[in-house]
Amino acid sequence: MRVCRAMATRWRSPPESRVGGASAR
Repeated sequence: MRVCRAMATRWRSPPESRVGGASAR
């Protein structure tokens, strides 16, 4: 699943954690 991999990569980043979490949700 690409979404799962992208989410983990974005979540792992501290600055992108906010953007990734908001975008993913």
